[in-house]
Amino acid sequence: MTTVEEKTYRLITTLIEKTRRNKVVWEKTLSKRMYRTDLNGDGVMIRHIPDLASEAYSLSIQRGDLELVEVIREPPGSEGYTQMAKMFTLARTSADRNVEEGIDRLLQELESR
Repeated sequence: MTTVEEKTYRLITTLIEKTRRNKVVWEKTLSKRMYRTDLNGDGVMIRHIPDLASEAYSLSIQRGDLELVEVIREPPGSEGYTQMAKMFTLARTSADRNVEEGIDRLLQELESR
């Protein structure tokens, strides 16, 4: 495994761990198959690509100025596919919880007036 692959694996496993502990919060995007979080000005996006011919999960990292830094793509059968699928599910759950908490805050504000 190369240094980049090792770091990528560490990144994915750390994102999974921090998302589980609500230390990383994901947001919905315009696509229902992509979720985003911001870390120190960089955007991290996880995406599910359900194309029957080449289903995969991808992880993109973008600098604040939208410069693409890295794209990791894991098709079925690859070493990181299961981890990426797990991260996508956790990101979706986090984003749904984030929306619900936002609605709760709005309701609380409106009801207190």
